[in-house]
Amino acid sequence: MTGRVNVYSFLCGYSHASYISAMQVGQADTIEVQASLARSIMGIGVVTMAHFACSYPKQFPAALAVLNADPKVKDLADKFALTADSMTAIYSSPMQRC
Repeated sequence: MTGRVNVYSFLCGYSHASYISAMQVGQADTIEVQASLARSIMGIGVVTMAHFACSYPKQFPAALAVLNADPKVKDLADKFALTADSMTAIYSSPMQRC
């Protein structure tokens, strides 16, 4: 259960901060600052897409065959598909609930 709490807290923090993050990106003085701020926001999208790229094929054999047919894509999806265990390793200190 500990891993699930960490994942929940991680995602909850993003949702509560999303409006503020969008404002910061929009009010940045230069395109370089906007790009830097946007990269951190895009990270959650990458993690979400990787999760579904790895979860969906487990339900459908044809989709699994497509994923396994391209080792580079599979390795990339596996790299960013964070699990409760990997989140616990990254965020090993107790996190506050929303």
